[in-house]
Amino acid sequence: MESGRITREWLEGLDPAEFQEISAMLSDIQRERANTRRQKLERRRSAAREKSHNRRYLELERVKCGKKGCKKCASGERHGPYWYLYRPKENGPGRTSEYVGKVLPETLAEEFDIPEDQRPSN
Repeated sequence: MESGRITREWLEGLDPAEFQEISAMLSDIQRERANTRRQKLERRRSAAREKSHNRRYLELERVKCGKKGCKKCASGERHGPYWYLYRPKENGPGRTSEYVGKVLPETLAEEFDIPEDQRPSN
């Protein structure tokens, strides 16, 4: 799309019905894109869970950063995806997680047999 094609002035020139229609379309597109990202992430998580070793498994997660002024978190988006390694707690029920990073180390990728095409490229 040509830069500057849609301007604030153009939007302000729309009648209220047109503006509302465009706004609804944008909301639909944002929701669809978020659902697509969520589904893709869930497929990666499922593949990682299926390859658990010794009750340990890897998951890709999107997380909130916790910073007060974060616009991304405030808009409902999350940061990531980041890899986390889950394992049973040593003393008691439940599990504990360990942050691995945005890029999966080759040793863990080999251990859990995660193909390169199922790893995020960031």
